[in-house]
Amino acid sequence: MNPYMQQQVENMIDQVEMFVEGCHKAALKDDGTKDITEQYTIAEIDRLSQDFIKGLKKIY
Repeated sequence: MNPYMQQQVENMIDQVEMFVEGCHKAALKDDGTKDITEQYTIAEIDRLSQDFIKGLKKIY
């Protein structure tokens, strides 16, 4: 793979991981706990993000 494209894929993986981390922190921001809807949403974000990262890693 073109090294510039590979770097962009790696950057996207890093950004997705930071997004997931930010979502976890944001869910705790208002009251310090995750309610059931926040837990469901975070679980979906985790699952979809991991699927996306897995697909990106198949590229290189």
